[in-house]
Amino acid sequence: TLLGVGWGGLAVNVTTCSFNRDGRCIYYKAEKAHNIEICNKLPENDTKDGALYCRERYHAKEYSGSSYTDWQICNQLSNGWKYSCLYSMALKLNDATPCDKMASDYYLTDTCYSELSRKTKNPALCEKLPDVSASEEYNNRGNCYHDLAQLMKDPLLCNNVPTDRDTRGTRGNATQRDVCFLILAEQMRDPSLCNNVSLTPYSEHNPQTIRDSCFNIFDAQ
Repeated sequence: TLLGVGWGGLAVNVTTCSFNRDGRCIYYKAEKAHNIEICNKLPENDTKDGALYCRERYHAKEYSGSSYTDWQICNQLSNGWKYSCLYSMALKLNDATPCDKMASDYYLTDTCYSELSRKTKNPALCEKLPDVSASEEYNNRGNCYHDLAQLMKDPLLCNNVPTDRDTRGTRGNATQRDVCFLILAEQMRDPSLCNNVSLTPYSEHNPQTIRDSCFNIFDAQ
């Protein structure tokens, strides 16, 4: 059974798809054939096995292509696919405006700002992110500045990283800001950056300070 004909007369065989429950299969057939009409063979509803969902997903993928450069075309889609489209547009156009148009609680919104900040090396975008503990959320303001400091090799950006204890690493009682300077000191091979590291004891069992541990990196070289 042939459902449709794609670009260049490509016949698409969808006999392996179930119309009642396998919308994903139909979508991939439509995408492969570059033929959105194949989606219309599904029931007309917005479930994941429905024609509307299939068409929205098709358009969201289509709009992420290089031929589309106006982010406002994403407004033609329903919210879920609209935000996915805006996310792709922001990274494609190196423009934060599409990120601004996404719902603040959508799961890709913070990622939109953080990834765009790294892609464009723009620290100002970090201010768009929530100021929360790194233990609560990765895409936060402090981590954004931390990542950019390493990427741009700019120690001044470490000053925007919070002084909460870094609970994810293995550097004793080091704060998130300490870790930013420690990593940058190693990357830039600049022991003077160790002076920005705190004098907090490394751990309960190791009385040397976090700052001393930074200088020790260079003493061992």
